[in-house]
Amino acid sequence: MEETEGIDPDVIGPRKAEIQDELETNEQALYAAQSRVEKSEAGLEQLGTSGAADAAQRLAETAAEIREAAARYARLRLARSILEREVARYRERHQGPVLRRASDVFARLSLLSFEGLRVGADDRVLECVRAGGGAVAVDGLSEGTRYQLYFALRVASLERYLEQGRALPLVLDDAFIHFDDARARVGLEVLAELAPRGQVFFFPHHERLFEVAREALGGRVRTHELPPPPGACRERRTG
Repeated sequence: MEETEGIDPDVIGPRKAEIQDELETNEQALYAAQSRVEKSEAGLEQLGTSGAADAAQRLAETAAEIREAAARYARLRLARSILEREVARYRERHQGPVLRRASDVFARLSLLSFEGLRVGADDRVLECVRAGGGAVAVDGLSEGTRYQLYFALRVASLERYLEQGRALPLVLDDAFIHFDDARARVGLEVLAELAPRGQVFFFPHHERLFEVAREALGGRVRTHELPPPPGACRERRTG
């Protein structure tokens, strides 16, 4: 572990592949040595006392080879495990600000059933980390959880954009249609955190969300009723 502290992240991938090759080579050598031991033991039974000394010597040499190969195999397995752990730690420390913010929002929206987000081992897959351990890819999420993830990523991206001093209004239509009241409440709280940097217009799909918004945000939310055209249903919006 001390050897990995100052390791250059760029060499971790190639070194990991090199260790994997060495592991496979040592596994083959180990199997071959075990096969020679079995053959030597079978030969001893057939020889009896004739040539027993020579066979015993070969057996001892082969056993020594096995011990050496097994020790090297154990060291390589340990090195691989440490490298994988260091890769994970490096990603955690250096993941982008958008992913960090999205990870926090997603954990809140999932009511902490997920701890957050991380990039997969091949750097091309986004994984959702469960609170109890383990991770699931996006295509393994339920429909509602995928909408929570999408909302978290969009909010994090927008916040990053607003940090550049560009104030734009945010308009959302039926954004919480797949959220229950508890998750909608968290989503509204996230939007309230965003509101000081840009005006937020929210068009709900159900009047129940007006109650949720007032419970969650109190006087920070304003409700506007749009006059319907003749023959049309009434629609409201919140700001």
